[in-house]
Amino acid sequence: MAHTNKEVVGVDNTFRRKFDREEYLERARERERKEEESRSKSKSKGPPVQRKPLKHRDYEVDLESRLGKTQLAGIMIC
Repeated sequence: MAHTNKEVVGVDNTFRRKFDREEYLERARERERKEEESRSKSKSKGPPVQRKPLKHRDYEVDLESRLGKTQLAGIMIC
């Protein structure tokens, strides 16, 4: 089975998508501009919320009594 010069041997990769470099550069610039605008907007939210300082517990947390047991959380039983 000898191949002649007219026969194409190999992989046909003509189906591969051709990317337009300029189009994608423009898209990237647009995305960066939008991200910069959103960053500047998020910084101007206003002053931070003032909360009361944390305080020390006045009771002991009992962790040993529940050791090795399973507890379901977030399920509403009606």
